[in-house]
Amino acid sequence: MIVRVALLASLAFAVPALAADPVPVAKDDSEKVVCRSDVGTGSIIPRKTCHTKAQWQTIDRDNQDATDDALNAAHRHGTTPGNVGQ
Repeated sequence: MIVRVALLASLAFAVPALAADPVPVAKDDSEKVVCRSDVGTGSIIPRKTCHTKAQWQTIDRDNQDATDDALNAAHRHGTTPGNVGQ
């Protein structure tokens, strides 16, 4: 009888403890570290660069903006990458 009471008492305390465990939440992908390998101009040795996914998105957006700005400036001046110096 005492064993039953002890078993029931332990279950009564264990069940709420199990229910109180937080549900795992998916980690935000923007904090995941991503490494890229690239070869710089004038080199044959690849370089590994690591940033978070959010940082890579910012870098990629900034690079695209700089490219767009350079092309727009070239078009305003009547030059394009294919006809420079003609």
